[in-house]
Amino acid sequence: MFSLLRRPGLRAVFLAQVVLPVLGAVVLIFSGAMLAGERLIEQRMKEDVGLVARAIRMPVSYSLRVDEPVSLMTALESVFEIGRVYGAHVYDREGRQVAAAGMAGLDESERIDIEAVLDEHAGDNPRAGGGSYAWIDGMRTYAFYIPLLGPDDSRAGLLQVTRRFSDFTNYMRDLRWRAMAAFTVIVVLMVGLILVSHHRAIGRPLRRLVASMDRVKRGELGHRAQVSGPRELATLGTAYNDMLDGIERARVELVRRERAERALTERLRETEKMAAVGRLSTGIAHELGTPLSVVDGRARRIERGADDRHAGDLATIRGEVRRMTRIVGQLLDFGRGRQTEHRRVDIDRIARSAFGGVQDVADEHGVALDYVTEGDDFAAEGDPLRLEQAISNLLRNGVQAAARGMVRLTLDATPTTVSVRVADTGPGIPAEQAAHVFEPFFTTKKVGEGTGLGLSVARGVADEHGARITVSRDAALGGACFLLELPRASRRHDTEDNP
Repeated sequence: MFSLLRRPGLRAVFLAQVVLPVLGAVVLIFSGAMLAGERLIEQRMKEDVGLVARAIRMPVSYSLRVDEPVSLMTALESVFEIGRVYGAHVYDREGRQVAAAGMAGLDESERIDIEAVLDEHAGDNPRAGGGSYAWIDGMRTYAFYIPLLGPDDSRAGLLQVTRRFSDFTNYMRDLRWRAMAAFTVIVVLMVGLILVSHHRAIGRPLRRLVASMDRVKRGELGHRAQVSGPRELATLGTAYNDMLDGIERARVELVRRERAERALTERLRETEKMAAVGRLSTGIAHELGTPLSVVDGRARRIERGADDRHAGDLATIRGEVRRMTRIVGQLLDFGRGRQTEHRRVDIDRIARSAFGGVQDVADEHGVALDYVTEGDDFAAEGDPLRLEQAISNLLRNGVQAAARGMVRLTLDATPTTVSVRVADTGPGIPAEQAAHVFEPFFTTKKVGEGTGLGLSVARGVADEHGARITVSRDAALGGACFLLELPRASRRHDTEDNP
C-alpha cells in the first residue's frame, strides 16, 4: 500500500504491535456489545408478547365472564394482527381450556393448575403475569401467562400467549449477519485510516529521514535531515543532525591535524636539509678562504712590478678573487646559525645603512635607488646586524634584476608590524618559481651572476626574528616585490640600540 509498509520487517512490527491489538480490542468491545444487544432485544421481544397478552386481557376477561364464545375467539384471533404470535389459549377457573387460536391446545379431559402455572412463571407478581421458554407440541416456544380477572378482581381464568423460539433465533441470526457486515466495513475503514495516519504521521518523516541518510551515504556530507513529524521522530532527526555535525567537526579537525602534521614534517625535513647545506657551506667556505687570500696576496705583489700589458689581467684576477670572497662570505653567513640577542632597534636607520651600502653596486649596474617611508615610528625587536644583512641582500637582489631600472625600498608601520618592501623594475618572479626563490642555491639569474644564497639568508633572518617574508609582483614598478614583515617592539624596552 505504501512504500514504507512494503518492507516486511516494519510491516510485520506495525501489524503485530499496532493494528492487531487495536483489532483485538475492537472485537472484544463488539462481542460484548453484540451479547448485550442480543439480550436486550430478546427481552424486548419477550416484553412484546407480554404487551400483546395485556392488550387483549380485558376483552378476553369480559367475553369469558359473560360466556360469549364468538367475541372470545374474535379477541384471541386479534393477537395475530398485533404481532408475531404462534398461539393464544384461554383457561377457565378450573383450568379447562375454553378457547384456542393458532397452535393446538389441550384435550377436553386435560386441565392445568392455574395457581401452579402462575407461581412458576409469574413469580412474585402473578397479577402482572410472566413467561418462560417451554416445549409445546414438540416445538420450543416462549409462553406468557397472565390471569383473567372478574368484576371483583377475582381470578376468572388464565390467558396464555405463545411465540415460536425460532422467531427469536432467526431474528438474532439476521441481526448478527448485519452486525458482522457493518463490523467488517468499520474494521476495513479503521485499518485504512490507521495506515493512512501512520503513513502521514510516521511514514513520511521516516522516509525523508531515510532519504537524508542515503544522500549522506552518496557523499553529500553537508546535507542535514529535515526535522518533522511526531516528537520521537523529530528527536531522532535532531540527534541524527547532531551526529553529522559531530562527524563533520571531527573530520575538519582530522584534516587540520593532518595538514599541521604534514607541514611540521615538511619543516623538519627543510630544517634538516638547511642544516646539512649549512654545514657543507661552512666547510667549503673555510676550505676556500685561505687559498683565495693567498691568490689575492700574490696577485697584489705581482701587480706592483708588472708592466701595463699585464696590469689589466692582474686587476681582473683580483676582481674575481673579491667576487669569490663575497661568495665565501655568503656561505659563511648562510651556515653560521649564530645565537643573537634581540633588542629594540629602529628599522629606518638600519634600512638607510643598508641603502647606502648598496649604492655603489647600484651605480655599477646603472640602477636608480628610491627610499620611501610611510609613517614615523619604525621600532622593532631584533639583531641590527642580521636585519641589515637581510635588507642588503634584498636590495642587491633587486639591483641585479632591475637591469638599469629602479629599485624602491618602502617602510610602512602598523600597530603590530613594521614592513620593509623592496620592489624593482625587473622581469619579476614566474609563478611556478615563486615557491623556490628562498631555497638555498636557487637563482633565476644567469650563470656567474648570483649564488642563490642571498634570499635564503634573508629568509633565515626572518625566521630568527619571527617575521614573515613573501614575494609577489609589484603593481607600480612591474617587477618582483619582496615584503619583510617584522613584529613591533614591545613597550618594555626603554632604551634603543642602533648599529
